[in-house]
Amino acid sequence: MTTAAVNAPSRSGVMAAFLAVYVLWGSTYLAIKFAVETLPPLMLAGTRFTFAGLIMYALARLWGNPAPQWRYWPAAASVGVLLVAANGGVSWAERIVPSGMAALLVTAVPLWMVLLNWLRPRGARPSFGQGIGLIIGFIGVVVLINPFRQSELLSAHSVDLLGAFVLVMASLSWAIGSLRSRHVKLPASPWISTGMEMLTGGLAVLAVGLLMGEAGEVDLAAISAKSLLAMAYLIVFGSLIGFTCYVWIMRVSTPARVGTYAYVNPVVAVLLGYSVAGETITGWTLFAAAIIVFAVVLITSSRPETSTAPAESAKPAPAAQALAAAASGAARGGSHILAQRDLPRLDLAADTFSIPELERAREVAGRAFFEFLRKESMSAGLYHLPAGGVDTQSPHGEDEVYVILSGRAHVLVGGEDREVAPGTIVYVEAGVDHRFHDLTDDLTALVFFAPAEGTQALRFREMATTACDEL
Repeated sequence: MTTAAVNAPSRSGVMAAFLAVYVLWGSTYLAIKFAVETLPPLMLAGTRFTFAGLIMYALARLWGNPAPQWRYWPAAASVGVLLVAANGGVSWAERIVPSGMAALLVTAVPLWMVLLNWLRPRGARPSFGQGIGLIIGFIGVVVLINPFRQSELLSAHSVDLLGAFVLVMASLSWAIGSLRSRHVKLPASPWISTGMEMLTGGLAVLAVGLLMGEAGEVDLAAISAKSLLAMAYLIVFGSLIGFTCYVWIMRVSTPARVGTYAYVNPVVAVLLGYSVAGETITGWTLFAAAIIVFAVVLITSSRPETSTAPAESAKPAPAAQALAAAASGAARGGSHILAQRDLPRLDLAADTFSIPELERAREVAGRAFFEFLRKESMSAGLYHLPAGGVDTQSPHGEDEVYVILSGRAHVLVGGEDREVAPGTIVYVEAGVDHRFHDLTDDLTALVFFAPAEGTQALRFREMATTACDEL
């Protein structure tokens, strides 16, 4: 495992992907505005994502990703319908709401996500900063919608109430779909999963549009070239390129940084709506926008509580202190091996280990692989690869057993590709080439070597040295 490495993505690549998500997704609101001028909104959203899903699924299969099992399709549909329905709601609302206003109201998605994640069973309690952000954010939404309209002055700055309601429900649907995507079992390949979600969601929304009679609204002679170009832009740049960049940065960057798109997109949308579509920007709109964006910044930059249960004492256990001390020595350039003598003795036949304590020690050491047990007959360590990381380890001279603790990925062992998830146990015979790939989540595994890692190579070197000396 000492040969394993994680290839970090280039800084320029990450910046380009962020820029694409900022600009492309921010511009989709204006493209939707142009598209729904002569195209039915639900059929537009359904057609857009059906085509994008087909293209992404086909490309993923061409890139060598295995076809998903049928049991994954219902889970993908449960996520895809919620996400695409949200886009359908935005498309419908933009017939009566300016694109910039629509983008500002959809910015409420992080508010819903924090609230829903808190209310679910064993959910994460919002931190103080997130709680303040929730309150400020919903105040900003009310200010933007301005439902009271008690004076002629305020009425001039109001948003159509039906359109605003649909947009709020659309953001709620997107938040539910996003949270659900974290808890359903999907194929390890994010490209296959995304293609399945877009395809199933697109077909569902397209069917709803047909049931609502939108096919009768289609007048081929009346469809403008601007609407057709806008739909093509949404398929290629909004769904394929933009979504692909979003999925990639979710794997290589932190959630807090990725979440910044939520307050950059509406700024791009408002500026494009003003400069290209001639939409009005009032002081009232800017005031409401500032409140909402400030709230989203608070939410995305604050760390949530880990549980609604009472917090335990922050004082580390003795074993944790010993592990951290050993890890600190390793970080300063010492050995990364933690011997039995470095651990506190317990009144048991053997030492015991805590996974959270081992993980903290690994983080302090700054290593992907942290060996915590070593005997001549065997060794054990904790291995961690981030989502999107690349595992470049070489075959080992010892038999190995991986016990997957968390995360999802695929493992290639001797030319055979298998999906792994929490609870999976992988055996690798000595000398067999193997590596993890398509890491959709951070992967953590216990690794056992028999005999201890590196001992076979050491024996070979000793034998070679002895032979040379004899010669």
